[in-house]
Amino acid sequence: MIYNDSLELLELIIKANYEQEKSVKQTYQIAALAKINKIDFYLERAYKLKYISEKQCLNKTNELIKINKMLFAWCNNAK
Repeated sequence: MIYNDSLELLELIIKANYEQEKSVKQTYQIAALAKINKIDFYLERAYKLKYISEKQCLNKTNELIKINKMLFAWCNNAK
């Protein structure tokens, strides 16, 4: 599920990047932010159920935080 949602996240970001209409672009960006939160939730559950180690969870969560910050800044600059 994490893999599939990661691919969907990438697809949403690419769509937002190429979209010309501002409202549609913002819709894709918001959907991408929601997808990041969903992936973060999956990672947390995987850690709690001991499918991944704490180190793996922290590494992936830190990467998601970086992507989230970039996407959030992109949303704010578009306004």
